[in-house]
Amino acid sequence: MEKIYGKRKRRTLTGVNVGDSKDTSELIKYLKNHPKELYTLKPRQLEELIAEILSSYGWQVRLTPASKDGGYDLYAIVNNKTGLSTSWIIECKKYSQ
Repeated sequence: MEKIYGKRKRRTLTGVNVGDSKDTSELIKYLKNHPKELYTLKPRQLEELIAEILSSYGWQVRLTPASKDGGYDLYAIVNNKTGLSTSWIIECKKYSQ
């Protein structure tokens, strides 16, 4: 597994800084106002965006190494209000317009 999301260095994605929940919500607002920008994201950037969004909701997210094997992209764990942890295997798909 490659990256663990949560606290990490900031970087730029579609002109908006991402790296914490405040910046992720700024990116979401940006994409809401400029939805066609989603089509400019590379598949890996989309995976990173989804990881950022889940992380901003308190999920523990690991991004798998980039490959073209058709496997899963994210491994995520979330704890619900009862303390039960559930694991998710997520495959992100980006289609052209």
